[in-house]
Amino acid sequence: MDNKYLINQYINTGMGIPKEQFDMLSGSEKKTYLRKMLIRIKQDGNYIKYYYDDELPEALQLAAVTQDGTAIGYIIDKDITPSEQVQIAAVTKNGDAIYFILKKGTPSEEVQLAAVTKYSGAIRYVLEKGIVPSEAVQLAAVTQYGYGIKYILKKGIIPSEAVQLATVKENGDNIRYIIDNGIIPSEAVQLTAVTNDGGVIDYILEKGITPSERVKMIANRNRNYG
Repeated sequence: MDNKYLINQYINTGMGIPKEQFDMLSGSEKKTYLRKMLIRIKQDGNYIKYYYDDELPEALQLAAVTQDGTAIGYIIDKDITPSEQVQIAAVTKNGDAIYFILKKGTPSEEVQLAAVTKYSGAIRYVLEKGIVPSEAVQLAAVTQYGYGIKYILKKGIIPSEAVQLATVKENGDNIRYIIDNGIIPSEAVQLTAVTNDGGVIDYILEKGITPSERVKMIANRNRNYG
């Protein structure tokens, strides 16, 4: 059983083959192979890595990332810069896909927003590239998962009051990260935190911050004494 026969068996079953084997095919065999890959990509976006045509139409890119957002990595590996539409489709499917997009440069705010809305942890990839996310992006991240403020603060970014509020609204205990970074939370932030979890008043006091009488009253009302 020769190698050419095995390759044709792969083609007939719609399996992907390495580029060097694709180059061994005749013109008609290549057309058959690419046609079958089109079908497979719609079933599994990652099969786009086995698509060896000189052009990769945007419609095909969209089909791939709509099925699996991380397939955008294979598109980028082909030295293609996906359009914003393709990028948004990828991160909407899988927020982690922004990791691959960042290899090509700074994604638009819309792409960043879509990524952190899908998966708040995606803000780490943005920050690790030295990009300062807009307030809107920060808000989207911490609204979903307040712990995300830890990544923002770690990069020396001082989050706005709105971002701090969203963080402690998601989980009052997140006020610890704000305080531990030398920020004295506003009364509004403290109120939101103790409304969520009255027990955090102890941490506020422990750190030498004097809360208003209103904050203390709300904290006492919302304490969980078990």
